Amino acid sequence: AERLGDREAMAGVLERRIAAADAADDERAAPELRAEPRYRLAALLSASVTTAERVADLLEQALALLPDPDRAEAALREALRQDPRLERAARLLERVARDADRPRTLIDALVLLADVEEPERAAEGLKEAAQLARATGDRALAETILNRMIDERAPGAAGAESAAWAPC
Repeated sequence: AERLGDREAMAGVLERRIAAADAADDERAAPELRAEPRYRLAALLSASVTTAERVADLLEQALALLPDPDRAEAALREALRQDPRLERAARLLERVARDADRPRTLIDALVLLADVEEPERAAEGLKEAAQLARATGDRALAETILNRMIDERAPGAAGAESAAWAPC
């Protein structure tokens, strides 16, 4: 099915592989046999915003079985490319980034989360993102994030004047 490019048929094959692996005795089923079809199906489904919740479910399961941050990040980034306001996907991306010690990915996740969180929590996330950007040597990104924090707090000159709290 994969060679023919039939995404729906391939998704069906992967769903059956997941069901078969899950039906097997947990003690005998190797984690990679259970995780692999989940990662593949998540990657396949991540191109559609309508399957975002299923992608998150699959990746949470796969990560619990056999962490593969590269594959999880790729699928999550694709899902978030379809809709950057997918909070669950952004939170999972944050978790993957923290667990795998990926500061640039964590910055991206925190910036995405700032769009869906309440203002106070968003400001905390953006502050952490700016600090991480500075720590990784990306001063331009840190400045962009700080400017966003200032503009969201109070647009224009008033925001700049009230930004004494912003980390330099």
